[in-house]
Amino acid sequence: MRQKTKLHALDVFRGCGAFGLALAEGRLSFDITHVIEIAPSTAQTYELNSPETTVLNICVNDAVWYIIKKNLNKNNPDDTPITKATGEPVEFSLRPGDTEVLIPGFPCQPHSTQNIYQNVNDIKTNLILPLLSLVDHLRQRIIILENVAGFLSCQLMGVQNGQHHIEGGIK
Repeated sequence: MRQKTKLHALDVFRGCGAFGLALAEGRLSFDITHVIEIAPSTAQTYELNSPETTVLNICVNDAVWYIIKKNLNKNNPDDTPITKATGEPVEFSLRPGDTEVLIPGFPCQPHSTQNIYQNVNDIKTNLILPLLSLVDHLRQRIIILENVAGFLSCQLMGVQNGQHHIEGGIK
């Protein structure tokens, strides 16, 4: 039996990592090499569940900014993201080709048809934008999104009449 080559994955907004770790342990042969998670307690849980994974307890917007500027050799010490748990700067490297898979578990509450408290001003609504920036820069070949009822028809994202248009000009 031939051994499968594992695809390297970046897991974003993942909490304790159940979805990504389930994929990694499944038949798809993923190796989650990096995680970006803003909540300190869930980032610590992920580290305990997967000690070989680089867990970055930082804001995804800060991570995107840092990754792009570092890869363009235009970063300075002020660009280094701050770890939410300790307040310490964290340097890391993610370059195009380092990960083939993006597994975002972005907060689905603003998009879900099951959420009776949807709020147009919910800042989590636009978290798809840094994900698109990651894909644009890191060039992952595979993106696995959780199936959230209402995601493609979410009025909060500006999707109207079946045309998928994200506010801010990205299509």
